[in-house]
Amino acid sequence: MAHFITTQKPIKFLHVFLTLVSLISPLLSSSPPPPSIHDLLVSRGLPKGLLPKEVKSYTLSDNGTSRCSSTSLA
Repeated sequence: MAHFITTQKPIKFLHVFLTLVSLISPLLSSSPPPPSIHDLLVSRGLPKGLLPKEVKSYTLSDNGTSRCSSTSLA
């Protein structure tokens, strides 16, 4: 019976450790969000206010063209 009691602590520790790792690992491995279109404008030497603040998403092609999506301007 003593052997059963001593094996419970390592198993419980392993269970707690694996649970913590599974909860923390997505936080450590997630990539940062892409920059906003306004930050991208500034990084290219353009004024931040070139596009309206309602622009929420964009796509940037390999050839440099972009497409922006915005919320309703009404």
